[in-house]
Amino acid sequence: MMEKKEECAEAVQKKNFTDVYVAVSADIIGDVSMAEGSSVWYQSVVRGDHDRCEIGDGALIGMGAIVLNGAKVGKNAIVGAGALVTQGTVIPDGMLALGSPAKIRRAVTEEEMTQGISRLEAHTAQIMEEAKARGIAVGVVDRTGMILYEKYFGYRDEEKKLPINRDTIFGMASVTKSFTALSIMQMQKDGILSVDDAVSAYIPEFTNKNQKEPVRLSHLMSHSGGYFPLPRIVVDKTAQEMGIKDSLEEELVDREDFAEEGIRRVAGRLDSQTHFTGRPGQRMSYCNDGFGLLSDIVRRHSGYGSFSAYLKERIFKPLGMERSNISFLRNSLDENAATLYTLEDGTWRADHDYENDAFVLHGGGALKSTLGDMLKYVSMYLNEGKSQDGTQVIDRDSIEEMCRPRQIVKPGVYYGYGLEMSQMEDMVLVEHG
Repeated sequence: MMEKKEECAEAVQKKNFTDVYVAVSADIIGDVSMAEGSSVWYQSVVRGDHDRCEIGDGALIGMGAIVLNGAKVGKNAIVGAGALVTQGTVIPDGMLALGSPAKIRRAVTEEEMTQGISRLEAHTAQIMEEAKARGIAVGVVDRTGMILYEKYFGYRDEEKKLPINRDTIFGMASVTKSFTALSIMQMQKDGILSVDDAVSAYIPEFTNKNQKEPVRLSHLMSHSGGYFPLPRIVVDKTAQEMGIKDSLEEELVDREDFAEEGIRRVAGRLDSQTHFTGRPGQRMSYCNDGFGLLSDIVRRHSGYGSFSAYLKERIFKPLGMERSNISFLRNSLDENAATLYTLEDGTWRADHDYENDAFVLHGGGALKSTLGDMLKYVSMYLNEGKSQDGTQVIDRDSIEEMCRPRQIVKPGVYYGYGLEMSQMEDMVLVEHG
């Protein structure tokens, strides 16, 4: 049974539906009927105070949408995020309503689909040319996990002309941040912590001594702790100074002594800052170290012993992400891992050193994954926190909180918890670079 908002309209409550979802921050006003399987996402409004509104079986009212008196949303129809469905509008079964006021769209034709794919592939080729990329993997997936499009451009190793496939390992860089934020949201759901808690309550090395207000977990999750950008504290230098090396038998990502040294260095440097971008939560300033602190909170307080183990047991395994990890040496030795190309002094360097320039704490950029695994991850968000086999990885409200705009990146672009939001024509784009 899915969650039902207590203050739903009487018309909704009377029928005792077992599969209706209304987000806590949504409003159902007056005479509204909701068929089984329908849902109203956060900050949306459905008004039936003058004329009854009907929401059909499986219909979805997207985040921030408004549906006015007398409107009828058909079976499996979707009202897009931020759309305005005006009074008396009828949205036929399976159709999509986008924009303000909403315009009803039919399914695309085969010819339009072909044209769209051609534009996508031309754009991908342009990106490869401009970025001097050696290879790119592109996929499109729906909420059921069905792969709608999949294609590989270039090579995982240009010199050897080795192809990319669904299982080729890539460094995911800052996409890692959404996994870190998801871990924190899971721990909040489990009652271990709250995103409103002070960071110092979980990391004693971080004293917050030079700021007048506490830095909270939510501030780090939205890059609003008040810190200016700082140089990286990296894995290889830290390990060298400690006199230790990575090995398959004892990986750095699982070593407690390495984690303790990393948090000492990162927390100490943040505490040494005396100039800030503003009060905690006031404005965004991209901070990789903040996500490093968050991953250490997961290590210390989740009960799994390391951030790596937590991701494996709570995210990778439930989603079937069998190739994903945050290791270094393991990926350097993997035969199906992408070669890393770096431009140094005008010359391209190629190697498999996945430890090079890596953050000493792993929550900001340590993830390595494949297109096949990442499509499963994206599908989980589309499927309201469920894996393809129905396992509830995270609840829908937590996903909504992650995708809620919290800080302005630039006009029209916002940051939530480990994810970035923007408007693409009449759709909301949720991403991370």
